[in-house]
Amino acid sequence: MSIVRFALSAVIASVALGQPLAAGTLWVTTGGTFSSTTPITAWSAPGDVWTLSFNTSSTPTVASEIPGEFFSFLPTNVVYTLNGSSVSGLYSVYFDNATVSTGSLGGGFALCFGDATCDGGQYLAAGAQYYTGPESAPTINTITGSIYTEGSFATTNFYENDPNGTITISTVSSVPEPSTLLLVFGGAALLALKRKRGASA
Repeated sequence: MSIVRFALSAVIASVALGQPLAAGTLWVTTGGTFSSTTPITAWSAPGDVWTLSFNTSSTPTVASEIPGEFFSFLPTNVVYTLNGSSVSGLYSVYFDNATVSTGSLGGGFALCFGDATCDGGQYLAAGAQYYTGPESAPTINTITGSIYTEGSFATTNFYENDPNGTITISTVSSVPEPSTLLLVFGGAALLALKRKRGASA
Protein backbone atom coordinates (compact mmCIF):
# COMPACT_ATOMS: atom_id res chain seq x y z
CA MET A 1 0.00 0.00 0.00
CA SER A 2 1.41 3.44 -0.97
CA ILE A 3 1.93 6.19 1.58
CA VAL A 4 -0.75 8.32 -0.10
CA ARG A 5 -3.33 5.53 -0.03
CA PHE A 6 -2.47 4.68 3.58
CA ALA A 7 -2.92 8.31 4.65
CA LEU A 8 -6.23 8.65 2.87
CA SER A 9 -7.47 5.39 4.35
CA ALA A 10 -6.53 6.58 7.82
CA VAL A 11 -8.45 9.83 7.32
CA ILE A 12 -11.56 7.99 6.12
CA ALA A 13 -11.41 5.52 8.99
CA SER A 14 -11.08 8.26 11.59
CA VAL A 15 -14.06 10.16 10.17
CA ALA A 16 -16.17 7.04 10.12
CA LEU A 17 -15.89 6.96 13.90
CA GLY A 18 -17.75 10.29 14.02
CA GLN A 19 -16.75 13.75 15.14
CA PRO A 20 -18.75 15.77 17.72
CA LEU A 21 -21.02 18.57 16.52
CA ALA A 22 -19.29 20.81 19.05
CA ALA A 23 -17.58 20.11 22.31
CA GLY A 24 -20.07 20.04 25.18
CA THR A 25 -23.20 20.59 23.09
CA LEU A 26 -26.41 19.70 24.94
CA TRP A 27 -29.94 18.91 23.76
CA VAL A 28 -32.73 20.18 26.03
CA THR A 29 -36.34 18.97 25.72
CA THR A 30 -39.41 19.80 27.78
CA GLY A 31 -43.14 20.42 27.43
CA GLY A 32 -46.54 20.23 29.08
CA THR A 33 -50.26 20.99 28.82
CA PHE A 34 -51.70 24.39 29.68
CA SER A 35 -54.71 24.53 31.97
CA SER A 36 -57.98 26.41 31.39
CA THR A 37 -56.62 29.49 33.21
CA THR A 38 -53.71 30.03 30.84
CA PRO A 39 -53.69 33.39 29.01
CA ILE A 40 -53.98 33.36 25.23
CA THR A 41 -50.77 34.50 23.55
CA ALA A 42 -48.78 33.47 20.50
CA TRP A 43 -47.10 30.82 22.68
CA SER A 44 -49.91 29.72 25.01
CA ALA A 45 -53.62 28.93 25.10
CA PRO A 46 -56.00 27.13 27.48
CA GLY A 47 -55.75 23.34 27.13
CA ASP A 48 -53.02 23.45 24.49
CA VAL A 49 -50.05 21.07 24.49
CA TRP A 50 -46.64 22.69 24.18
CA THR A 51 -43.20 21.24 23.49
CA LEU A 52 -39.76 22.79 23.40
CA SER A 53 -36.33 21.61 22.30
CA PHE A 54 -33.09 23.50 21.79
CA ASN A 55 -29.30 23.23 21.83
CA THR A 56 -26.89 24.93 24.18
CA SER A 57 -23.32 24.50 25.31
CA SER A 58 -22.68 22.82 28.65
CA THR A 59 -20.74 26.00 29.44
CA PRO A 60 -22.99 28.60 27.80
CA THR A 61 -22.19 32.23 27.16
CA VAL A 62 -24.06 34.04 29.92
CA ALA A 63 -26.36 36.82 28.68
CA SER A 64 -27.33 38.07 32.14
CA GLU A 65 -26.94 36.89 35.71
CA ILE A 66 -27.44 37.72 39.35
CA PRO A 67 -25.03 35.87 41.64
CA GLY A 68 -26.80 33.27 43.75
CA GLU A 69 -30.09 33.68 41.86
CA PHE A 70 -30.03 32.95 38.11
CA PHE A 71 -28.30 33.22 34.75
CA SER A 72 -29.71 33.47 31.24
CA PHE A 73 -28.44 32.38 27.83
CA LEU A 74 -29.54 32.41 24.19
CA PRO A 75 -30.53 28.92 22.95
CA THR A 76 -29.87 27.66 19.40
CA ASN A 77 -31.84 25.37 17.06
CA VAL A 78 -35.02 26.20 18.95
CA VAL A 79 -38.20 24.28 18.14
CA TYR A 80 -41.27 25.40 20.10
CA THR A 81 -44.68 23.94 19.23
CA LEU A 82 -48.17 24.73 20.41
CA ASN A 83 -50.71 21.98 19.65
CA GLY A 84 -48.32 20.58 17.08
CA SER A 85 -47.71 23.84 15.23
CA SER A 86 -44.25 25.40 15.29
CA VAL A 87 -44.10 28.89 16.78
CA SER A 88 -41.00 31.10 16.74
CA GLY A 89 -40.14 33.77 19.26
CA LEU A 90 -38.34 32.15 22.20
CA TYR A 91 -35.66 34.72 23.04
CA SER A 92 -33.76 33.40 26.04
CA VAL A 93 -33.72 30.76 28.77
CA TYR A 94 -33.08 31.27 32.48
CA PHE A 95 -31.80 28.62 34.88
CA ASP A 96 -32.47 29.40 38.53
CA ASN A 97 -30.46 28.72 41.67
CA ALA A 98 -32.24 26.33 44.05
CA THR A 99 -31.26 28.37 47.09
CA VAL A 100 -32.72 31.74 46.12
CA SER A 101 -34.62 33.80 48.67
CA THR A 102 -37.81 32.63 50.39
CA GLY A 103 -40.96 33.27 48.40
CA SER A 104 -39.44 32.73 44.96
CA LEU A 105 -39.89 29.56 42.92
CA GLY A 106 -36.39 28.24 43.61
CA GLY A 107 -34.53 26.12 41.06
CA GLY A 108 -36.09 25.23 37.72
CA PHE A 109 -36.11 27.45 34.66
CA ALA A 110 -37.82 30.32 32.89
CA LEU A 111 -38.54 30.90 29.21
CA CYS A 112 -38.50 34.45 27.87
CA PHE A 113 -40.61 35.09 24.76
CA GLY A 114 -40.54 38.09 22.44
CA ASP A 115 -37.37 39.99 23.28
CA ALA A 116 -34.90 40.59 26.09
CA THR A 117 -37.65 42.19 28.19
CA CYS A 118 -39.93 39.14 27.72
CA ASP A 119 -42.64 41.38 26.28
CA GLY A 120 -44.34 38.32 24.77
CA GLY A 121 -44.64 36.59 28.12
CA GLN A 122 -42.73 34.22 30.36
CA TYR A 123 -43.02 30.62 31.41
CA LEU A 124 -41.75 29.86 34.92
CA ALA A 125 -41.22 26.42 36.44
CA ALA A 126 -39.84 25.41 39.83
CA GLY A 127 -37.60 22.37 40.02
CA ALA A 128 -34.08 21.15 40.55
CA GLN A 129 -31.00 23.25 39.94
CA TYR A 130 -29.73 22.24 36.51
CA TYR A 131 -26.20 23.61 36.79
CA THR A 132 -23.14 23.81 38.99
CA GLY A 133 -20.66 26.61 39.51
CA PRO A 134 -21.25 30.35 39.77
CA GLU A 135 -23.92 32.06 37.67
CA SER A 136 -21.17 34.00 35.89
CA ALA A 137 -19.56 30.77 34.60
CA PRO A 138 -22.03 27.89 35.01
CA THR A 139 -21.77 24.30 33.83
CA ILE A 140 -25.12 22.78 32.82
CA ASN A 141 -25.69 19.21 34.00
CA THR A 142 -27.27 16.36 32.06
CA ILE A 143 -30.53 15.07 33.55
CA THR A 144 -33.28 12.69 32.44
CA GLY A 145 -36.96 13.34 33.08
CA SER A 146 -36.47 15.77 35.95
CA ILE A 147 -39.91 16.76 37.29
CA TYR A 148 -40.78 20.42 37.76
CA THR A 149 -43.86 21.97 39.36
CA GLU A 150 -45.71 25.26 39.62
CA GLY A 151 -45.40 25.87 35.90
CA SER A 152 -47.01 29.15 34.87
CA PHE A 153 -47.25 31.21 31.69
CA ALA A 154 -48.11 34.85 32.08
CA THR A 155 -47.70 38.30 30.60
CA THR A 156 -48.38 40.14 33.89
CA ASN A 157 -49.42 38.20 37.02
CA PHE A 158 -48.13 34.67 37.53
CA TYR A 159 -50.30 31.84 38.78
CA GLU A 160 -50.04 28.09 38.34
CA ASN A 161 -51.57 26.97 35.06
CA ASP A 162 -49.35 24.10 33.97
CA PRO A 163 -48.74 22.20 37.22
CA ASN A 164 -46.34 19.43 36.23
CA GLY A 165 -43.86 18.55 33.54
CA THR A 166 -40.43 17.10 32.89
CA ILE A 167 -37.21 18.38 31.41
CA THR A 168 -34.37 16.33 29.93
CA ILE A 169 -30.86 17.61 29.21
CA SER A 170 -28.68 15.21 27.26
CA THR A 171 -25.40 15.24 25.36
CA VAL A 172 -25.72 15.58 21.59
CA SER A 173 -24.74 12.40 19.72
CA SER A 174 -21.52 12.53 17.73
CA VAL A 175 -22.10 13.39 14.08
CA PRO A 176 -19.67 14.25 11.25
CA GLU A 177 -19.31 17.94 10.53
CA PRO A 178 -19.80 19.23 6.93
CA SER A 179 -16.08 20.02 6.56
CA THR A 180 -15.24 16.50 7.69
CA LEU A 181 -17.65 14.96 5.20
CA LEU A 182 -16.06 17.05 2.44
CA LEU A 183 -12.67 15.64 3.40
CA VAL A 184 -14.05 12.12 3.22
CA PHE A 185 -15.54 12.58 -0.23
CA GLY A 186 -12.37 14.27 -1.46
CA GLY A 187 -10.27 11.36 -0.21
CA ALA A 188 -12.55 8.84 -1.85
CA ALA A 189 -12.34 10.73 -5.14
CA LEU A 190 -8.55 10.74 -5.02
CA LEU A 191 -8.47 7.01 -4.39
CA ALA A 192 -10.81 6.37 -7.31
CA LEU A 193 -8.68 8.56 -9.58
CA LYS A 194 -5.48 6.77 -8.52
CA ARG A 195 -7.04 3.37 -9.24
CA LYS A 196 -8.26 4.53 -12.65
CA ARG A 197 -4.82 5.79 -13.63
CA GLY A 198 -3.21 2.57 -12.43
CA ALA A 199 -5.61 0.47 -14.48
CA SER A 200 -5.01 2.48 -17.66
CA ALA A 201 -1.21 2.47 -17.29
